[in-house]
Amino acid sequence: MGQYSFSNFNKIFIALSFSAMCTTSLFNLVIDPLGVIGSPSIAGINAIKPKTLNNSRLFKAVDIARIRPKSILLGSSRTDIGLDPSHPALIQPAYNLGLTAPNIYELRRYLEHALTIQPELEQVVIGLDFQMFNDLRTPQPDFREQRLGHVGIIGSDLLDITLSLDALGASWETLVRNQNPNPPGSIRVNGMMVRRPREVDLRVFFDTIAKAQRQYQDGVYKGFSSYKNSLAHLKAIIETCANREIQLKLFISPAHATEWESIYNLGLWPLFEDWKRDIVSLHPVWDFSGYNSVTSEVIDPGMIYYTDSSHYTPAVGQLVLNRIFNRQLETVPSDFGRYLIPEMLSFHLEAIANERSIWHEKQPDLARVVADIKRHEETRYTEEVYPLNLATLTQAKTVSEEPLLHP
Repeated sequence: MGQYSFSNFNKIFIALSFSAMCTTSLFNLVIDPLGVIGSPSIAGINAIKPKTLNNSRLFKAVDIARIRPKSILLGSSRTDIGLDPSHPALIQPAYNLGLTAPNIYELRRYLEHALTIQPELEQVVIGLDFQMFNDLRTPQPDFREQRLGHVGIIGSDLLDITLSLDALGASWETLVRNQNPNPPGSIRVNGMMVRRPREVDLRVFFDTIAKAQRQYQDGVYKGFSSYKNSLAHLKAIIETCANREIQLKLFISPAHATEWESIYNLGLWPLFEDWKRDIVSLHPVWDFSGYNSVTSEVIDPGMIYYTDSSHYTPAVGQLVLNRIFNRQLETVPSDFGRYLIPEMLSFHLEAIANERSIWHEKQPDLARVVADIKRHEETRYTEEVYPLNLATLTQAKTVSEEPLLHP
């Protein structure tokens, strides 16, 4: 009798477990929170997929096979948010392959993945960020080498997105968030991340600066003293495009002037300039860094060029693409974007140094604020220093509303 009961218990337990597993899997397949299964998109159920915002490496690897683009936009979250694949200069279909906080090796591998699936790729635009080239940086945890180079979902990914508790949570969040008609962000079918327009949160803006400076010790700038190995990956990208006669456009992303000031305060400016010299020795590059009329936008809740000190808006992305593809140049400020070649580099670096001096003359309070951030711990900055900085900037803004730099 005891054995009989135990056997029945096992059967019931296995049956219930199997039933729960099938139900979970079916629920995840229907909701398809990362948009990689190809389930129908239903308004109010799963049309908006908020979890794709944090899983770009998975769903974009799959998306490339679906889109088979003729043009791709590679880069970090700056590219992801700022560059619109529908720009008329891009050969269609175009796809935004921007990833969250990648290193340059990851960009190389995603380019190679795209070429495996779409050998007729014709155009590549890459937004370069200095921190991508820190030789000590490793690929992000959600990067999987085995995911790249073939069509479809690999087995481990399929298990993760159908049977894991994370997938169940993602499906539930997707279902709940689809009841909200105004999600904070979403991903277009062309891969571009879209953020709902809103006022710039100044606390977030300054926290991004503080985060960048803290990352000198703990994050993307940690131990940054060499980029030579990373440069080899960029060289491989350039050679691949040349061998396949693919049009390649490189540009240095246009972060806000406070971001460049952070790099300067961290003592990385000489390395930053050497990095530019070595990149230009490999391939011409458009440089949108520095202290120009776009990157020096007055910090204000109504900013139109930046959402924080690191990320530019699609309005800036439009200017970038117009500049590098020589379209509608009347819309682009004359000091925004310089075409770098080895013969002109020294002149260019000297010009940026002069522009920085002018920026300091016009914005001494802001320059001091950025320098102050480096000297304070995170908690003290948030609770004590930020309110003082905000008051200082508000006062400075009332004194001068003029542009920081003039073309």
